[in-house]
Amino acid sequence: MPPIKPTLLLTRPAPQAQRFAKLCANHLGPNMPALLISPLQTIVPLPLPDDWDADAPGGVIFTSENGVRAFAQGSARRNLRAFCVGTRTADVARSLGFDTWAGRGDGKALLADLQDIRAQLPPGGLLHVHGAHQAGHVAQDLTDSGIKTRSLTLYKQDSVALSDDALTLIAGNAPVVAPLFSPRSAQIFAQAASHARAPLWLVALSPAVDAACALPAAHRHIAANPNATAMCDALADLLCQSSPTPAPAPL
Repeated sequence: MPPIKPTLLLTRPAPQAQRFAKLCANHLGPNMPALLISPLQTIVPLPLPDDWDADAPGGVIFTSENGVRAFAQGSARRNLRAFCVGTRTADVARSLGFDTWAGRGDGKALLADLQDIRAQLPPGGLLHVHGAHQAGHVAQDLTDSGIKTRSLTLYKQDSVALSDDALTLIAGNAPVVAPLFSPRSAQIFAQAASHARAPLWLVALSPAVDAACALPAAHRHIAANPNATAMCDALADLLCQSSPTPAPAPL
């Protein structure tokens, strides 16, 4: 009996899920599994306060592209240097007119990187734009280290239930491959899939993301680096390792 093929379940907000699906298709080629997109979060921009620049920040920190878009939607200011968590966020900021600097793609690494370039930081302090749910306390940690930084919440990440198709999928027998990109998304997925019968193959962006998903899994992989390309590499490794080895032909 042929093995049951896995399905790739993407639960990021719709625009990011669709973009990652295209990247996976290009990366995996003929090994691309069946795809189902069922976002578990939706991004809701919040209004920019009138006094957001009362202390005249010299630069802005973006730890996600959602923060870039929310800020750009509320302000026409582009003369602030944008310090971005990684290249994807920096690409979005650059496309919207910001002069950008890109970190290594990880929030903890961002703190260390900004410490390394602190002599190059603009005067006036920094403004960290983020969502209502954030991993860590970037502004407080930087301020404690001597880099004056203020925190500004500019969007919400509202939870969304899994679609009926996704619920049917995780209640079945076929393996479900679930890439997880943040501790919060991992926690939401763990709640949504708590009664899953399907074998779960989890691929996490980082050890922190993997630890946040308290679910038993048939396979768990962690990307070598916190970026989309490394996630695709991890998916490819998982699919390769999980494929049954063909039986040798009879002599």
